[in-house]
Amino acid sequence: MGRARLIRYALFIALFVAGVVIGLLLWERIELPFQNPWGVKGRLTEIRYNPSNDVLRFAVLLFSPLILLFGCRLAAGRRLDDLLFPEGASRALAVDQPAAGLSPLQRSLLAVLLVASSVVVALNIPTFHSSGAFDSFHEGETLGPAVSYMAGETPYKDFIFLHGLYENPLRSVAAFRLFGRSIASVRTLESIMKTLMFVSLSWLLLVLFRSRPLQSFITLAVLSVLHLSGSLGLPGLMLIKTRDITVFLFLVAAVVLRDAGRAGQGRPGRLFLAGFAFSFIPPASFGYAVDRGVFLSAAYLILFPILYFLYFSRPGVRGRFLSSSFVGLVSAGVLLAVLLRGGFTEFVRYALLTMPRYRELMSGYVYPVFNKLFLAAVVLVAANAFWVATRYMREL
Repeated sequence: MGRARLIRYALFIALFVAGVVIGLLLWERIELPFQNPWGVKGRLTEIRYNPSNDVLRFAVLLFSPLILLFGCRLAAGRRLDDLLFPEGASRALAVDQPAAGLSPLQRSLLAVLLVASSVVVALNIPTFHSSGAFDSFHEGETLGPAVSYMAGETPYKDFIFLHGLYENPLRSVAAFRLFGRSIASVRTLESIMKTLMFVSLSWLLLVLFRSRPLQSFITLAVLSVLHLSGSLGLPGLMLIKTRDITVFLFLVAAVVLRDAGRAGQGRPGRLFLAGFAFSFIPPASFGYAVDRGVFLSAAYLILFPILYFLYFSRPGVRGRFLSSSFVGLVSAGVLLAVLLRGGFTEFVRYALLTMPRYRELMSGYVYPVFNKLFLAAVVLVAANAFWVATRYMREL
């Protein structure tokens, strides 16, 4: 490794560490006024703690390294800028290149092996809330609303639920129609969806690492161990839920779009499908689970202008991207309207306006950022955001 590269990495590490330290120093100094107009009772109301504190504190810690990075580039002289982002550096890093020395057939076989491995992992992992003894609370969250939905009632108008339209009533409705009306049918469908979720994860690894087998298999193994950590007698480090299939598919679409835009061309059909999925999944995710809909919609609002301005400069490609995105957004809206049986206003009023006002006050926690395990999780997320930012800054 050359001297310039060592200095570059040292500067990046110094900027990141300084940003994290700033975020931690400001953590407990950030405190919003406590409000509880509805008189909600919960852990946070007892200590008069505003749950939005954690969101704002996390945002400050996440963006502090990024602000330092962008500030350094804006204030840096030509020499420092060339050191951090050398013009001669390849825009495509190692993870963007296909595995060297492997034929297309070998790469295809390894891809099939990765997908098969993800299926084996999924089949040997207990399904969340669908294994062991019957859990009347969590499993009842889908069984009860399903009865109301099948009776012709309108979601969020005639009956309410917590997580989302598919996660609660429609999951059981679909299971009943596929396998018969029983608790076992719901568990069966959930296990199938869990397997599809792991397959979508392997697909994401394939497009991220360009069929490089070692990185893909290592990442799948690490995520599987983290997912199983609670069952292995370790602290529960990660829980990949079935609803995360929406996240993985959205990221697949984003990566495919980036590659198509970077190449400046490509098969029109593939670009249209990727643009459609990229814009369809975030709003449609509100119909799966509201929290995933919120997260993915926020990510969409950030990534859309980045993709549009950085990667789709050619008029023909840009027009195809915009048209596919428009079709995706409209299709998601139509799907939600149909599944909600016209109760779109009630959905917005309850799921997006009413429930956020009491849910965290009722069942939230204060995030223990200075606990080593919880601090590691925050630093890992911040490091990932920092790395992605450096990748995009190379494109500027």
